[in-house]
Amino acid sequence: VDMHVRIAPEVTDKSVSFIESQGVVSMYATHADVKRGDWRVLDGLGHTPDGALQTELDMAPIDPADAAALAKAPYAEYHFGTVALDRNYQYPNYLLDYTATIRAIGLPVFPITRDGNLRIAMSIDGAPPKVLDFASEYYAATWRDNVMTNTAVVEIPNLPLKPGRHTLAVYVLDPGVTLDRFEVAFKGSSSAYGPIPETRVVDRK
Repeated sequence: VDMHVRIAPEVTDKSVSFIESQGVVSMYATHADVKRGDWRVLDGLGHTPDGALQTELDMAPIDPADAAALAKAPYAEYHFGTVALDRNYQYPNYLLDYTATIRAIGLPVFPITRDGNLRIAMSIDGAPPKVLDFASEYYAATWRDNVMTNTAVVEIPNLPLKPGRHTLAVYVLDPGVTLDRFEVAFKGSSSAYGPIPETRVVDRK
């Protein structure tokens, strides 16, 4: 029986907490490198072992165009590393280029604001934050899919990411947003049926 084994590259940058594995970086929301603002951890909720990360229900919605207000928003930061392309055709997934999709996976909850929003803003490596909304029309197809999978997904597609260290910054703009995990998936990486195991750096020796 032939067995093909991939050797994970050495993590030389000790400042990253997550590393790309077979074209994917998986980061659980509760394992942020930096957290600011009012958060609470909901143990036993969601798809990850350490629960979900939720903003307080009484927070006031934040205007992302107001820099001062955005600076006070609940904030989480994740440090991850990506590696050079692996075009090994013996494996079912090989990277096509340095273009990635960044997904924020939350839990389906009802908006509690008058505007009906469940917004976050995501930024990579200091770029201007992009506003994304988890909210969906009640009983629409997206809403039903979210309930059946117990997920709500927003994403930034076609983002160029060169090998090296990167920082994902997440701002929450509305109360009650419940975050489960984040995924960075390069073109060519295989899809998963369920949550991708976290690609966290566990041995820094």
